[in-house]
Amino acid sequence: MDQNQNSDVLDWQQGVENFCGDEEMYKGMLAKLEKLTLDEATKKMYEAFTTKNWTEVLANAHSLRGTGGQVIMRKPL
Repeated sequence: MDQNQNSDVLDWQQGVENFCGDEEMYKGMLAKLEKLTLDEATKKMYEAFTTKNWTEVLANAHSLRGTGGQVIMRKPL
């Protein structure tokens, strides 16, 4: 088991199951996650926050939460 599989953030087993048991596909998706989703959504949320556009902050937070669900991120403690 590598360090990615023993995580307080990700439910590795459930994530792999959600990708039909294809661990390599799951690893590839995780590798792309930051570049494709997190960077852009975080940037948009920051811009909305600095202009006090709370509707946009909420929309981006919702998007990030949905992304987390796709990769089976565990709920924060």
